[in-house]
Amino acid sequence: MHQKIKTNNSLRYFLIALICLFFIASCSNDIELANKYLAAGQFEKALEIAAKMQKEWYRPFSKAQASKIAGDSYRSLGKTALALHEYAKCIAYNSSLAGQITSPIIRNANEAINQGNFPYAISLIKFLSDQNAAPPHLKKFYEQNMPPIWNVLLIGVDILRPDHLGCYGYPISTSPNIDRLASESIVFDWAFANSAWTSPSFLTAFTGLPAEAHGGYHYPVPMHIPEGIETLAAQLHKAGFLTAAFTEGGYAKPDFGLEMGFDIFPTNPGDDISNISNLLYPKRLKQNVKQTLDFFQEYKNSRWAMWFHTYECHQPLKPSKQLLKKIKDEWKNKALMRRLDSSHGRFPNFIQKYDASIFSLDEAVGKILATLKKLGLYDKTLIIFFSDHGIGLGNHNQQYHGRVLYVEAIHIPMIWRVPGQNPTRFKDPVSLSGLNESVLKTMGLQASNVKSTFSLPFYPFDIQRRGEDSFEKSILLRGLSISNEELSTKGAICWPFHLILGPNGQTEFFNLDNDPKELSNIADSEIDNLNKCESKLEAMLKEADHLSVELSTASKSRPVRMDETSYKKLKSLGYLF
Repeated sequence: MHQKIKTNNSLRYFLIALICLFFIASCSNDIELANKYLAAGQFEKALEIAAKMQKEWYRPFSKAQASKIAGDSYRSLGKTALALHEYAKCIAYNSSLAGQITSPIIRNANEAINQGNFPYAISLIKFLSDQNAAPPHLKKFYEQNMPPIWNVLLIGVDILRPDHLGCYGYPISTSPNIDRLASESIVFDWAFANSAWTSPSFLTAFTGLPAEAHGGYHYPVPMHIPEGIETLAAQLHKAGFLTAAFTEGGYAKPDFGLEMGFDIFPTNPGDDISNISNLLYPKRLKQNVKQTLDFFQEYKNSRWAMWFHTYECHQPLKPSKQLLKKIKDEWKNKALMRRLDSSHGRFPNFIQKYDASIFSLDEAVGKILATLKKLGLYDKTLIIFFSDHGIGLGNHNQQYHGRVLYVEAIHIPMIWRVPGQNPTRFKDPVSLSGLNESVLKTMGLQASNVKSTFSLPFYPFDIQRRGEDSFEKSILLRGLSISNEELSTKGAICWPFHLILGPNGQTEFFNLDNDPKELSNIADSEIDNLNKCESKLEAMLKEADHLSVELSTASKSRPVRMDETSYKKLKSLGYLF
């Protein structure tokens, strides 16, 4: 009996040893193949093998090597922040590898300091300090130059009007979390989008250039902006930030130039076949929030810059029954209803759904901010909440957006929470074209794009007011442009005036100080100011054309398969006519 047990144990040990040898041989083969790919410059293939090794449960003893392979691959691809993250995991798995990882990073940190690239050096020294590997002189440099603001979070959402948020005076409680953020922030009362639809608006925000200059405004297939333009993400990436974008696809997918500079930018279902995947596959907020929160947890020790985006307030609106009931109950309060714009009465059901969708968005914002606080990142992060454009909701007989440039289509929320900065409200006009340079200045960086009068930074620590001349710094506007340029709308904000030049030569002129809802066209009574604004618009268009040539904007648009379903959906929503 004892002999039988002994035999069984021997067989068991033999099988375990055999399995271990198999796993070790398998890992060795993968490591050898990955290193061959590295040597051959095939870094994406090396990353695929590293990812496979990290995921397989039976390979805990190979994870250090897998992380090092991933780190080496990312570093060769120029994705330094991702490389540092993988190297940190490698050292955690196997501390004996620390020396060969940290030595070249010490050299790179010294080089960055000598070249004056302090933000990049700071990111490298942060990694070295976390590994207890920073030499004394680098530690001292880090202590003397450590920035007060570590991360950047852009909550840039779609189709949100400021006058439907509590912090901008809306009487219905659509936005308790956004309002709380606003109470700690700089709130810009008159912020404007430079375009009335998604991709050109975000491209302007991330480049500081008007649509005519960056070129990404043609509908339904925007041209890809020139590769030579350095986006906000690209400049933050160069400074050592880990850059990530979590959007809900469609015209905010990783294309058109929006993807430039991002280390992480996942796609959504349908993005590969259509520019309107968000209309074909709606309701993506829950998954997008999960990806964002997972990112915070995974990269909490990294220096990052992120863009979070959602279409939650975009048609087709499908709020939960519970949220819709909450909003409808508030709408029944006649005292509140009297404070609403009378034109809203045209689409009450649609607007109730819109308000309920804002509340859903607000809940997502609350989760994001709560996670930052939980991880100790809230007071280390520049948080900017804004929208790409507004929506008609019945004003000027418009339900949706895109073709027109009335105030309800271009007036957007702009909320900046800057750690260490007292909350305030700023009443002078600003636009998305100033976002790029403002973020870079706040983070101690210099914008590298072509300088122009279009980038009007509203740097929070030293806000430059417009002065006596209301036409000194104007805002160029661009409506949706289809194949025929004559069908597009152009305009300008020459504060307090708003000029709109519509298709077929229609001219509309408003004074936003006296008429914030733009109910009275004063083109016939304000001839002198109208002429000045038209001259300013003409000058800005000429400068934009010059920039377009300078930046070689005439690149080919990328093809998109516009199937019959997508075409009908766009036409039903007023995008095609």
